[in-house]
Amino acid sequence: MAVGQAQGKRAAELIKAMSKSPVKVARVKGNQGEYGTGQYEKGQNEFLQPLIDSGKVKVVCEQYTQNWDPVLAQNFAEDCLTKNGGDVDVFLGMNDGTTGGSVAALISQGAKPGEKLVTGGQDATVEALRYIAQGWQDNSVLKDLKVQANEAAEVVASIVAGKGVPKDLVNGKVNNTFMDVPAVFLPVSNITKDNLGDVVSKSVWTWAEICKGIETADVCKKNL
Repeated sequence: MAVGQAQGKRAAELIKAMSKSPVKVARVKGNQGEYGTGQYEKGQNEFLQPLIDSGKVKVVCEQYTQNWDPVLAQNFAEDCLTKNGGDVDVFLGMNDGTTGGSVAALISQGAKPGEKLVTGGQDATVEALRYIAQGWQDNSVLKDLKVQANEAAEVVASIVAGKGVPKDLVNGKVNNTFMDVPAVFLPVSNITKDNLGDVVSKSVWTWAEICKGIETADVCKKNL
């Protein structure tokens, strides 16, 4: 749920800074019925629902995205823009595929970078980071896979040794429909244009990879 909370908190901060009211939001959700989708939605709603209840936010479109398909996300975003005569302020996704679909829809309709807010990315894919560098997308939630791999290895080694899951790593629980089982949740962080260099310092991507084809973007000119 931490991913959804990070997405919702970031979206709420940006929406609160907008002078207009209500802010019209399109929610581009993940695969319906999937555990992750439910958790992301629950986390986002912690921050979004109070804004809906207060009238600051009006959800004008929302839809699940079968199999997280970016093409379906793009089709939904295009339909939402058409339905609302272009009057959509925010596209809130759940991963870089759904946010990328929203960006593609905006590009196809002749929008300019930053004209509409696209937020709620996740995975820090290189394509999403390029969108962030150019101003099309606001953020992507980073989960450091190196940390994940190291802690997963530690858990497996401990279980194989007959010691169970290391108690010092357990920081939550997950219900598998039968019972609550101990879980190890990893830290997440929002990557924006302001801290884009974090993915480089963590050896996720290099500046050359991020800036390929967009070398004239300001952040790329500073770091290449």
